[in-house]
Amino acid sequence: MGWVRPADPPPTDIPHATDLCGPRQKITREQISAHVPEALRLKRRLTIYALDHGTDVQDVVAVALDQWLRAQQA
Repeated sequence: MGWVRPADPPPTDIPHATDLCGPRQKITREQISAHVPEALRLKRRLTIYALDHGTDVQDVVAVALDQWLRAQQA
């Protein structure tokens, strides 16, 4: 069995991405990088979604990751 991280309570001082992202929001951003399976065509799908909905790719990724991490209580 591998290393198991001790259970920490979910952070309470992190704002929701939906409150930070959106038009004309001037916020400090940090870059993240991840390799994902090419077969999912995430980059293409994400670009098309952002163009169709008039949103920024960065905001879509931030909201999606934030929601997923909160659902995982991380």
